[in-house]
Amino acid sequence: MTPAELSDSLKQQGIALAQNNHLIEAKQKFEQALTLAPQDAAALNNLGNILDSLGEHDAAIAAYTQAISLQPNYKTAYLNLALTHQQLGNNSAAIDGFLKVRALDLASFQANHMLGICYFRIKEFKLALEAVEHALLIEPHNLQALQNLSSVLTILGEHERSVQVLHQIVNIDPTHPTANYHLAKLGQAAVPSAAPASYVIELFDEYAATFEDQLVAKLNYQAPEQIAKIVNELNFNSNRGVANPITRVLDLGCGTGLVGGHLSAPHRQLVGVDLSAKMLSVARTKNCYFELVHSAIDRYLEVHHAPFDLVTSADVFIYIGDLNLIFSNVRRQLNDNGWFIFSVEKTDQPHFVLRSSGRYAHSEIYLRGLATQYGFKQHAFVHHILRFDGGNPIEGWVVALQKTSLTISFS
Repeated sequence: MTPAELSDSLKQQGIALAQNNHLIEAKQKFEQALTLAPQDAAALNNLGNILDSLGEHDAAIAAYTQAISLQPNYKTAYLNLALTHQQLGNNSAAIDGFLKVRALDLASFQANHMLGICYFRIKEFKLALEAVEHALLIEPHNLQALQNLSSVLTILGEHERSVQVLHQIVNIDPTHPTANYHLAKLGQAAVPSAAPASYVIELFDEYAATFEDQLVAKLNYQAPEQIAKIVNELNFNSNRGVANPITRVLDLGCGTGLVGGHLSAPHRQLVGVDLSAKMLSVARTKNCYFELVHSAIDRYLEVHHAPFDLVTSADVFIYIGDLNLIFSNVRRQLNDNGWFIFSVEKTDQPHFVLRSSGRYAHSEIYLRGLATQYGFKQHAFVHHILRFDGGNPIEGWVVALQKTSLTISFS
């Protein structure tokens, strides 16, 4: 077998291994192939794919770049290079790559689609609109591109057209959760019991890096601080007759760890749960949690049954309307006399409403009814301005409930 034939054989073995998710072995095969044929641009591109999958992003970028140097019009390598930069948040480099792919192939849906996402992230919304519209000329029924188009149109103030796009999505997929959710907040679809998980993940993954700067510094977000204030009052003011040592804490929807930062103490074990992996990555840097769990909070509450002294949740229920299951499952997680302290947006309407902001608000009557139904003593319903939105104060409740023994009446 000639060196060229052996190199081709090793590449085929590498491809087969990669397809079966044997990435380390696949990497070795491509590296061996490149020792025999170091000028093989396709092998370098494939090696870059393996390195990227293994999380070796810098090495992947180097492999793609070398492949392009050998084959200057290598569209696939440019695309892979741009995708890696986009994944790392290097939007400028990603845009350069996607533009190069588009110059080589104007009909590349992926290049146009991803270009729109990158422009959206750097707030070049008119350029984002141009890119996503071009992507939709290529694949007019692509649901993700249509959803992106609706988002860009909303930001640009083209609300009627944005709603038309949402209806177009629902016509293609009547059960599309995000499109139906956006239509519901505008009063054009049935209100769901909670925001779609996919919507919440995308929202918070997108803003994880700037979340605290936006929310705390610019919107004067106060819910975590107010929750911590109540916790400290309940835990240490024994004159009120409610003191209880709080050592194990469950922080539902912990986000970047704002509540954890206020409640962290040497004698406490904090467990944080969140749906957004990128938010958890930020929380992990604060070293205030004993454990961080990547999970939907309803799923976590259903499958974990560790006893906690306190369950907190700051501005998480603004994405959940019906709180029956939350109250029921939180009660099961709590020790006797344990605490449930959370914040919600306030409404004077009965039960709960989905606002045009895409957030739920809950009434005092609804919350007090749930507390009674699920065996919680009502210690505090504190009215607060939770944050500002567009210069307007967002009113809410910070609620402190204590688990009591349920009594069963027979008639």
